[in-house]
Amino acid sequence: MPFTLPEAPQPKGLRKYGLVTGTGIALLFGLCFPIIFNIDWPVWPHLLGGLFVLTAAVYPPILAPVYRVWMGIALVLGYVNSKILLTIVYLFVLTPIGLMRRAFGADAMGKSFQQNQSSYRQAAEKRNPNHMERPF
Repeated sequence: MPFTLPEAPQPKGLRKYGLVTGTGIALLFGLCFPIIFNIDWPVWPHLLGGLFVLTAAVYPPILAPVYRVWMGIALVLGYVNSKILLTIVYLFVLTPIGLMRRAFGADAMGKSFQQNQSSYRQAAEKRNPNHMERPF
């Protein structure tokens, strides 16, 4: 599947992107990681975050190429992660459930063959005509 870089949003969207990304970089890499991993306090996250915030505040269109590349990376990672996660869920959750249900003879759809039955049709239950008047 070919990926194309998304178009950059209007200056208001780029301003929001710059403020959120700059703040996130400064907080995550400059504050949280040093506390969690007990490392020295780095200066670069605060400088990079400050650069993002300053650029977003002064002239947001400068962030357009950075935004496009960032969103392109996010598209690729989202595509790969969804394939990996869906495969894991299917193989390790749904398949064992299906195999266990089959082993214990579960027939949720009622598809088992019954020789003495003339029809497999099940009559619908009769409902009160105003059953959807107040659904909650």
